[in-house]
Amino acid sequence: MKKSNVAKFKIPENHIVIDFDLKDENGNKSFERNLEAASKWPATYAELSKSGAGIHLHYLYSGDASKLSR
Repeated sequence: MKKSNVAKFKIPENHIVIDFDLKDENGNKSFERNLEAASKWPATYAELSKSGAGIHLHYLYSGDASKLSR
């Protein structure tokens, strides 16, 4: 994907993204380790990072998002 095709926008405060960027023993992002870790979370929409090895899980939080820790 060309950088010119990537849009930047502000997501709603209750849209929570969990970012998995675990590395292997050589210091490289590990798709396998990230998939294993992400599979322990509740099922939701997921996407791969630009590298193809990181995983992003997307959730809509129904509570008061301002009280969450970052």
